[in-house]
Amino acid sequence: MELLLPGAAVFAGGIAAVHAFVGGPEVLPPLQRAEVDRHVVATHELCWHGITATLAFMAIGLFLAWLSGGQAALVVPGAVAALSVLLGGIALVLGISRFGKPLAMPQWTLFFPLAILCALRAGGVEV
Repeated sequence: MELLLPGAAVFAGGIAAVHAFVGGPEVLPPLQRAEVDRHVVATHELCWHGITATLAFMAIGLFLAWLSGGQAALVVPGAVAALSVLLGGIALVLGISRFGKPLAMPQWTLFFPLAILCALRAGGVEV
């Protein structure tokens, strides 16, 4: 029984849940209360909810790839690995460039392990 792909799907689902249910209440309300142009707030909300949807679709895609098997079990994890490296890299660069410390934006600590799990599966590793 393969565990790597469903494990990656559960991990990705956990990232999506933390983003939506922990990060959302911490990030969105203060911005919504701030005296900032409403277009800036709406743009931020669009980005926030777009990332939420992307994270959810990453988890769903990995789960469906596990159920489908075949090429999907290689291609989907490869795409999720690439996206995870990109998102993790953005978080890492922002943490360092804006705050001078990598853990100021700790999202990369979740995205890079997900990228590794997915890259292993995309490379044909089955555990």
